[in-house]
Amino acid sequence: LLAGLLATALAAFYMKSDADGDAKREFHFDCNDIRSKIMARFSAHELILHSGSAFFDQASNLSRQGWRRFTERQNLNQQLPGIQGLGFALLIPRAALPQHVREIRAEGFPAYEVRPPGEREIYSSVIYLEPFTNRNLRAFGYDMLSEPVRREALERARDQDAAALSGKVTLVQETEKDVQAGTLMCVPVYRTGLPHATIAQRRAALLGWVYSPYRMNDLMQGILGGWDLAGQKRIRLEIFDGNQVSPETLLYDSQPAATHPARAVAPLSRQSGIVSSGRPWTLRFTRADGSASAPDYSQVWLVVFGGASISLLLGGLFYSVLNTRFQARQMAGQLTAELRQLSQEQQVILGTVPLGVGHLRNRRVQWANPAHDVIFGYQPGETTGLETASFFAHPEDCARVGSEGYLTFAQGGVYTAEVEMRRKDGPRFWGCLVGRAVDPSNLDEGSIWIISDVTKRKQAEEEIKRQAALIRSLLDSIPDIIFFKNTDGVYLGCNPAFAEFVGRPAHEIVGKTDLQLVDQGMAEDYRELDRRVLVTSQPERKEYQGLYPD
Repeated sequence: LLAGLLATALAAFYMKSDADGDAKREFHFDCNDIRSKIMARFSAHELILHSGSAFFDQASNLSRQGWRRFTERQNLNQQLPGIQGLGFALLIPRAALPQHVREIRAEGFPAYEVRPPGEREIYSSVIYLEPFTNRNLRAFGYDMLSEPVRREALERARDQDAAALSGKVTLVQETEKDVQAGTLMCVPVYRTGLPHATIAQRRAALLGWVYSPYRMNDLMQGILGGWDLAGQKRIRLEIFDGNQVSPETLLYDSQPAATHPARAVAPLSRQSGIVSSGRPWTLRFTRADGSASAPDYSQVWLVVFGGASISLLLGGLFYSVLNTRFQARQMAGQLTAELRQLSQEQQVILGTVPLGVGHLRNRRVQWANPAHDVIFGYQPGETTGLETASFFAHPEDCARVGSEGYLTFAQGGVYTAEVEMRRKDGPRFWGCLVGRAVDPSNLDEGSIWIISDVTKRKQAEEEIKRQAALIRSLLDSIPDIIFFKNTDGVYLGCNPAFAEFVGRPAHEIVGKTDLQLVDQGMAEDYRELDRRVLVTSQPERKEYQGLYPD
């Protein structure tokens, strides 16, 4: 009997440990699942911002309407629910601020100003933010460089040529009701054609930033949809900015009315750190008492009361079965968690990115989303296993993109290119490629690529070049003197008749002012004439003799 009771006690102990272990493993699995969802969503946000930067970089004379069409094609409300918008902030030197304000007002915004007011060496202004309605209207004209937390993220993105997540801020979109903590993610946009390999070059070439603002409650609702936070499992999630856990750094609380128990034995809890776009966050998970995921001890009591009547042999056998079951469940739980996490991450990326996305390794397609296959004229799933050379119109482009992309990935950068591609049935088109390494420290893992069809834009650019050449030919053939100045009186160009009249080559005239071509008195006279034309927008005629020296 004593041996039987001892076996029963051992069996009850192991079953209790098993129940506690199951509850803890389930809790940790749920925490990892939530963490992976957050990381996967921010990876998708980075890809969207990089694609926006690439689109902005490749588009000539991008307009407000062009940016609206681009963001509408992303279908952000469906693909990335919870995102506040997708915008562009322009970098503005102090000398260019008055002209910038005039240009935006001329677009139909007569009250436009860069906010907050004040004298600064350099400004930024949110000139595009879609959807351009409701709360987002409050951000129009806001200078993010004027606020230290936003400025740190913008400068980090500029210097590192990478996505940067800001610290905790209160968005300018907030009103007096339902105020939420906020944060922003931004990606730099550099002027086309200027080098940006070093920090100094990046600062000189910077045009602005593509960015997304996030209201944390809306963002987390879009990522998790209340999954395992307010349901039966009652897992409380708190997110803190940085590595410090305090009310001042709190970004999000799934159960803000809840209180943490002051008991010596606290419920299951876990604290985990993540780093997204260079910004660390601290995630704290707590399992509420009385939840469905609490340990189930009913089987333990069954063994205690029923095991008193079984023999030592049955008790020993039961212990052996329990021990085997414990090990089997541990192994099965670990494998299931790994497979589920991998599957969920791939599904999130494939399901949220609206552009063509493919994973390449060893010059072959490992997987691709349906949009990728449709762009190349295949049925969804047909491109898996194909060599990358199958998609290029010219073999030399395939080799060049591969070698340049490899060097860029090795430095941890994002590679962009525009090359002529071909579809399955032969027709060619121009594709915009944006790629990054899956793991820059291990390039054998391959790379992720975004592909978009930019054929219409390329055709439009060629038409613009043709029209420009035609206009240039017409100007060169006009015998009358024609020249162009900017509002500062600097010559921007001229026709051969003006260059011959001045007696200097055209390239020596560009960039000079009247004072560098004529005496001071005549130059001031010309400048006054320029001023009147700019103010009245009316043509004026005035004749001079000896206009320029021989």
